[in-house]
Amino acid sequence: MMRRVLDKLRHPGRAKSIVAYILFGAIIIVFVFFFQSGPLTTMSGGGSAAIVNQQVIPISDFKTRVQRQEEQLGMRLDGLPDSQRQMFTESIRRRALEDLVMGEVLAQSAVKLGFTVSDGEVRDRIVEIPQFQEEGRFRRDRYEGLLRANRLDTREFEEKVRKDVLGQRVQETFSRAVYPLPVEIEKQKALKEEILNISFVEYGKDILSSKLKPSENEVKKYLESAEGQKAAESYYQKNKSNYIIPEQVRAQHILIKTQEGDKTSEEEALKKIKQIEERIAKNEEFGKLASELSEDEGSKIKQGELGFFSRGRMVKEFEEVAFKLKVGEVSGPVKTPFGFHLIKLNERKEAGEKSLDEVSHSIAEHLLVDDLFAKAREKIGELVKNGKEKPLSDYLKSVQLDWQETGEFNLSQTNIPKIGENEKLVQVALSLGKAGSIFPEILESSGKYYVVKLKELKLKKLESEDNSSKLEEPRFLALRRVGGIFEDWLTSQKEKFDISMN
Repeated sequence: MMRRVLDKLRHPGRAKSIVAYILFGAIIIVFVFFFQSGPLTTMSGGGSAAIVNQQVIPISDFKTRVQRQEEQLGMRLDGLPDSQRQMFTESIRRRALEDLVMGEVLAQSAVKLGFTVSDGEVRDRIVEIPQFQEEGRFRRDRYEGLLRANRLDTREFEEKVRKDVLGQRVQETFSRAVYPLPVEIEKQKALKEEILNISFVEYGKDILSSKLKPSENEVKKYLESAEGQKAAESYYQKNKSNYIIPEQVRAQHILIKTQEGDKTSEEEALKKIKQIEERIAKNEEFGKLASELSEDEGSKIKQGELGFFSRGRMVKEFEEVAFKLKVGEVSGPVKTPFGFHLIKLNERKEAGEKSLDEVSHSIAEHLLVDDLFAKAREKIGELVKNGKEKPLSDYLKSVQLDWQETGEFNLSQTNIPKIGENEKLVQVALSLGKAGSIFPEILESSGKYYVVKLKELKLKKLESEDNSSKLEEPRFLALRRVGGIFEDWLTSQKEKFDISMN
């Protein structure tokens, strides 16, 4: 299998993105952010965000990834209208879950291909993390203390590091198999002499909708109109599933962990959980025992409390028992991929649905935003086709959209400043030929829309390069060539996996 993949690598196709090569960047970086930002309240046991070939991705990993992505993007969602906040949140959650799933697919694929990482290599990687060092030297007490502060045990963290290193091994193998041809290196040097500067306006439904937010008075008038009432009711009926409130239960649990495939570990864990079960039967307080004995670091500080959850939020074995319990009842030992649990049901909320009255305001706001966006996009399209800059710029200003400049960049670059990778946009700009010309169509790419104007195109003769830059160029060419192939390979691997996302 790997030989066929490497053969394909030596016959380059069009690389999709250098980003694909680093799609699953070092987990070390994730934990650097994690430790710098301080501890989170997480739950390591009981819940799964996804299951990849029976390997559980804990809900705590998902929550942490979502929170970190929000922080890194500088998101402040509370001030947004309901419709936009929901759209942003869903996008972040989808991306976070997809990243975690693909990371697990990559790690498991690496194992199937025969890649291994020794305990010593894991230790070597961990001791290099600056957050675990004092005066440049690794401190085990600091390492263990930081993990405890973030509700992690050393085994869990080291396994995450091991998976990351496995993924990197696969990526490195792809990279080593790719080498640039001499003609490609010469072509890159020629492209570096062509300098482009693009003026552009970027917008999407999320960007423009926040600027076209309807007023409270507009929403009120819309709902008072016969047309608005009919549209809101129609939307509600078509999307009724979005307003269903599923049955929920609130539970506590006690977890004794097991090591997968270790029979001795399972026997010892079962013995411990049965001893705890006997103490509960003698009227010892469940919450107190959870605080003392549970090995779920995320919930034991809350006396094992998991809060309310609906079906699909916990692993199947846990969920089936929890929803069958009566309020106040404690289960017997329940085996899940995490270990053995005792579950106590504290409260139950029956299923229901939000009424049209409860959600009519957010529906009206959503429909008005859609209408305003469609009209604005149509107007921009007309003005772009007309090709006259002043009326176009005046209208863009009226909807709070501004011209931006990429600044100068050369054509060998895969990522356009302020935009990212967008080869189509570069081709469009080059087709204009004359500075100041506006492309007569709205360019759509990856869910965003662009108005494009050529600012400048010029040739710039490069000064003689030093030896170090000459040595670097083939490496970056290799990265660009491998990116798309690696991404395609990983996607094909995913299709072979049994994946369940909650």
